[in-house]
Amino acid sequence: NGLLCVFLVVACLVPLEALRPASVNVSEWEELFVKSQCQTSLPTCALPPVVTASMLELLQLATGGRLCDLQAQVHATLLTMQRVVIDCGTRQPQKPLVQHQI
Repeated sequence: NGLLCVFLVVACLVPLEALRPASVNVSEWEELFVKSQCQTSLPTCALPPVVTASMLELLQLATGGRLCDLQAQVHATLLTMQRVVIDCGTRQPQKPLVQHQI
């Protein structure tokens, strides 16, 4: 569910702020999103607020989860994605395989 929600934010169909857990402050949330997605800016939801509210209701219905549960899942997903980005950035490139010609 967390990954689905992240993709909906990236697709500008759900505002990032709507999926922020209450325990995470706005600046930390935005920084986490940007770093986890290797982006330099935040996506802007393309839908008007009335449609956004309906989208969030449909998302809860489709996933069978409450909004607070989805927010926690998005948070966990973004933390995992950020760790992957960090891990990939600290790895040394591997040497290409050398093929011997006969």
